[in-house]
Amino acid sequence: MEIYYATGNPGKFEEVKSYLEKNEPSITLKQYTGDIPEIQSLNQHEVALDKANKAMDLLKKAVIIDDAGVYLLHYNNFPGVLTKVVFQGIGFDGILKLTEKNNQATRVLTMVYINKDTVEIFEGKCDGAIVPKRTENYPET
Repeated sequence: MEIYYATGNPGKFEEVKSYLEKNEPSITLKQYTGDIPEIQSLNQHEVALDKANKAMDLLKKAVIIDDAGVYLLHYNNFPGVLTKVVFQGIGFDGILKLTEKNNQATRVLTMVYINKDTVEIFEGKCDGAIVPKRTENYPET
């Protein structure tokens, strides 16, 4: 079975490909790096599902997409699905400044698998805190 993973991030692609090779060798994962426009919504599932439908319509193949967001408790779960745009605007230092009073955050990853007959939505959450980058004895990411 062949599935496309629509992501421009080579690290994410390699991680999922490696997992599938070890755990589901009957699946061949291919990468689609083209841009897929995102709808404007604060609902992460809506954004992910719309993007998955667009990717499948474009590729005419089974597709995996993901959408991630960081939800800051102090700002009523902002920026959420807008994380990438906010990060591009203010960078890590700007995000860190937003968390000076309360650094509690949740990272949510929504992954969608879609083909002509099936739609599966998966969600992972990780609660934690935004902290300054540690560079001493840690590789840069």
